[in-house]
Amino acid sequence: MSRKRKKTFSFNSIFMIVVWIAVVNWLRDLRDGEDPVISALLAQSQNANAAMPGGLEHTGPASGSVSITGTLGNYTSEELSGRIQKYNPGPLIGVYFFRLNNIENATAIAPGLDERGHIVNAFLEGFSPFAVDNVWMPLYVIAKRKSYMLDSINYGRADLWQTSRQAFYFANGDCEDHAIVLADWLIDMGYDARVALGRYQNTGHAWVVLIKDNQEFILEATQKSQLSTGIPYPLAAGLPKYQPMAQFNRDTFWINNGSNFTVRYRGDNWVAQSQYTRGEDFKFNWDEADER
Repeated sequence: MSRKRKKTFSFNSIFMIVVWIAVVNWLRDLRDGEDPVISALLAQSQNANAAMPGGLEHTGPASGSVSITGTLGNYTSEELSGRIQKYNPGPLIGVYFFRLNNIENATAIAPGLDERGHIVNAFLEGFSPFAVDNVWMPLYVIAKRKSYMLDSINYGRADLWQTSRQAFYFANGDCEDHAIVLADWLIDMGYDARVALGRYQNTGHAWVVLIKDNQEFILEATQKSQLSTGIPYPLAAGLPKYQPMAQFNRDTFWINNGSNFTVRYRGDNWVAQSQYTRGEDFKFNWDEADER
């Protein structure tokens, strides 16, 4: 009997040691930001690089135009860029808001990697890197895959925006690049996701707002640490340091006509200023992108 008990004890001890080592390694991975589920997703995202299109470095979004809410005005990116450069010749710097048909802040444009101005909705190209089942997963992929880098360092220019496709493939980018690819991915999954523009702790910033189950969540892909598949996104109501001025998705541009200190992203203070319509070249052939 004593010999049998000794064998049983030895087997149980070995089993518990193996389990203990596995748990310790898992906890260490979580501490280091290497959640096993995230690692699997990152491996899948690396496989997506095999289909990376050429010619992305200097392209901008496809053409399109905005129609101003409640008016007959219709404007293209080229027309809006021309308005700025008529009075301020030279490269576009940053985001420009426009008063159109007596509508204040009717829309906004920003310079793409082609160094031309584009209506901000256009940067959401309708791009989804690969299919995922969980709404929380795209944040982890983008946060771990993409490094934060200021445009002044990355490009030697104060502000150049990447499209959602560029933002997925390029290793570096700043806040709006992270937000654009994340929002576009979530929209492709069928969710109400928007890129918010405003300030965070008195600094210009862009982030993602996800509206799900009648709740508003803030998604911050520029956060690179303490991410885990078991931690839910924070509710916008608990994050007053985010001060939104505007928000947009693929089709609509909203302006905040109330306090910038709001923690709500729906309601009477948010007014849909314009609707964006993409041109016929919205889904162009990326194999021929070098010719653009």
